[in-house]
Amino acid sequence: MSTPRDWRTLDLSPGRRSLLEASAGTGKTWTISVLYLRLLLEHGMTPRQIVVTTFTNPAAEELRERLRARLLWALAFGAGRRTFPADSEALDELWLQARWRQHPEKQKSDFGTLQAALAELDMAPITTLHGLCQRILSDHPFASGSLFNGGELISGAALHAELAKDLQRRLLQGDADQDELIRLQGSAGLQPSAKTLKRILGQLLMPGSAIFPSAPRRACTSSPSSAIDLIAITPAGTSRR
Repeated sequence: MSTPRDWRTLDLSPGRRSLLEASAGTGKTWTISVLYLRLLLEHGMTPRQIVVTTFTNPAAEELRERLRARLLWALAFGAGRRTFPADSEALDELWLQARWRQHPEKQKSDFGTLQAALAELDMAPITTLHGLCQRILSDHPFASGSLFNGGELISGAALHAELAKDLQRRLLQGDADQDELIRLQGSAGLQPSAKTLKRILGQLLMPGSAIFPSAPRRACTSSPSSAIDLIAITPAGTSRR
């Protein structure tokens, strides 16, 4: 494991990567906020140019407010509403203190940058992974080949579960005109469970999967899952069973 580095010396230039790895409550959000500040002040970026993603909508909202609080905190220094304590040991305060003492002319320009960033923060891409994908599709419909009203993105697991329920309903109805997958119940009339169908659909939707004609229909006498053996699913890079 490499030695942890100070956030003030991390290389944030284009093409560089930094991994933040820590347990809950150890300061990941704090570190993200000060790195966000560095991107604004040192690299001249705007909130619209900085992507911040997380997993849930509540976490994204909290992160946005934490970043807003960080900008307000820095503005307080820039406007002179806070002074630097002589005995301060806070790394964020020491960083701003060193920046503005070494380059006094930057304090005024940084103040303008922070004000502009605060006004633009509501339009910044601080969202979930799904929200980021939806934003990219809506902002670049021609490049992505998507509709202008693309609708709401849903998770793959939720989609698979819905498809599995619909497929199980069709199996239970016993429609005569069905494709090869619908006839998997075999001559014994066994019905795969929704859980089994969800697993099968997940395999079918994997990139590079191929579906081959099934073997001749035969009676299934062991379990509902044995009916699934009638189909061959071959993801890319694997051999056909």
